[in-house]
Amino acid sequence: MIFLTVIFFLSFFFLIYFDKISKKINLYDYPDNIRKFQKVKVSTIGGFIFIIFFNLFIILNYEKLTDFPNFPNLLILESYREIILFQFVITAIYLIGLYDDKYNLRAFNKAISLIILISFFIFFEADSQIKQLKFSFLNETIILKNFSIIFTVICFFSLIISLNMFDGINGQSFINFLIISLYILTKGYFNEIICLLILLLLFFGYLNLKNKVYLGDNGIHFLGFLFSYLIVKTYNVDNSIYADEIIILLLIPIIDATRLFFVRIYKGLNPFNPDTTHIHHLLVKNYGLNNALIIISLLLIIPYFLMVIKLNYLVIIFLQISIYLLFVFFLKKDKKQK
Repeated sequence: MIFLTVIFFLSFFFLIYFDKISKKINLYDYPDNIRKFQKVKVSTIGGFIFIIFFNLFIILNYEKLTDFPNFPNLLILESYREIILFQFVITAIYLIGLYDDKYNLRAFNKAISLIILISFFIFFEADSQIKQLKFSFLNETIILKNFSIIFTVICFFSLIISLNMFDGINGQSFINFLIISLYILTKGYFNEIICLLILLLLFFGYLNLKNKVYLGDNGIHFLGFLFSYLIVKTYNVDNSIYADEIIILLLIPIIDATRLFFVRIYKGLNPFNPDTTHIHHLLVKNYGLNNALIIISLLLIIPYFLMVIKLNYLVIIFLQISIYLLFVFFLKKDKKQK
């Protein structure tokens, strides 16, 4: 109850002063009518409230965090060393995003920095490593053995980059993170932190849809790493979860980023440099902002609903990929005709 009260007043403070904070550090996203569709400059300090909330959560629950059997709704960290390591890495990842928002960090330098920090965390936090893969369509579990650390680092890094690239229009990341939160919540783990994250996401979503504040790279990096950790931990402690469930949950941002990565390489471009060929850009150009958000929301929500009603996971993945590729094909075709 005390923590919820703190969150309420912190959110209220942020609501009043976020624009003043942005002015103080000059952190805004400016319209360019190419990739950025807003009509006025918008604050990009959306991640600020999440990093403050998270550190408060850690401080107020410091003693309970290492006692998972008695407190399964908190983070699974087995020692105070792991708590400090986690705080250090996630804060550093947030600061890289903040620096990128302010000074436009080179894509290569940002990628290397993220990989180093993620590798450092995964190497010393063995319980956050993905050591095996269980698929609904396979009778046997795939044991990763010595490839576990590398595979986990690739997963964390890929998810952060994919979510960052997928953050294109108002409400898009809000809907995406909300669905991931609901998925973890239904598994019965991290209930306390997930409920608080949902409250903060709803608060952020309200401001974001009113075009008042963006998550920015700082917010996407922070939430990308945090949700990567929560998803992997949930997967590791719950033997009933299949890897294809996680794929369904995250497939649309990942397939969009993967498509663009290889298309840019094929064209001789830097795969990390932004352009206007993301699915959200194509949708906005053809159907407008509001309709684009509705379509993207459906692309994210319907697979989750199909998973809840226990439709075959391979069928869901096939439908996701097929519908996504059909959208891209026809949207690009319409763009050429226009």
